[in-house]
Amino acid sequence: SGEASAIAELEASLQADGVFCRRVNIGFAAHSAQMDGVLEGLEGTLSSLRPTASSVPFSSSVTGEQVPGAWLEAA
Repeated sequence: SGEASAIAELEASLQADGVFCRRVNIGFAAHSAQMDGVLEGLEGTLSSLRPTASSVPFSSSVTGEQVPGAWLEAA
């Protein structure tokens, strides 16, 4: 994630080195500083959701550990 010009430069450099790469077709990177401008509104929108236990195990992409569904609140 990052500024479009920096991504284009990285992409060109990787391709010049023979490294396969391609961009993900999204408007912004959800796990980056690009979320800062929409985070407060998103948390407000999601705040009415009440998480419950899940029937499918959920693993955190941060810790790699399984997380109970009831922990998955807006923040």
